[in-house]
Amino acid sequence: MNRAVRVLCALFCVVCLLNSHSLAVRAKANEPEIKSIQMGDTGRVVAMLQERLSVNEKDPVQDEALFGEETLHALLAYQEWNLLEATGTFDDATLMLLLDVSADAEGVDRIVWVPMHGGKKYHTSHECSNMFEPRQMSLANAAALDFTACKKCFK
Repeated sequence: MNRAVRVLCALFCVVCLLNSHSLAVRAKANEPEIKSIQMGDTGRVVAMLQERLSVNEKDPVQDEALFGEETLHALLAYQEWNLLEATGTFDDATLMLLLDVSADAEGVDRIVWVPMHGGKKYHTSHECSNMFEPRQMSLANAAALDFTACKKCFK
């Protein structure tokens, strides 16, 4: 093959790769975003997770558990050590391992909303019970954190 044909083939491959990446990004954009526990979050749930990571990081203003730099570094190290994708969020895969939830536990495939500040009920909607900054996780993980079903959502 001459050089011009090789260059054209290489350009064609680049265009195909860019196009497939663009399609993947568009497909992902159409998926509902999961609101996992993430950097900047505070509250009781963060404190419970920090305890499992042996971290005690607090917001100096609100004097409550803070998912800050120290928690992030401990979480990333935990994810890497356990061969998980290092997302820097308490995604469901990380929570399952951290909370010792079995992959075949009831509710692993169902996403619920939990309050980050007070409240001990999980919900089907983020709008139920006027939760402040609720986050999502599997029902199995919520149960492992001692959340119980909301009587309005789960009749």
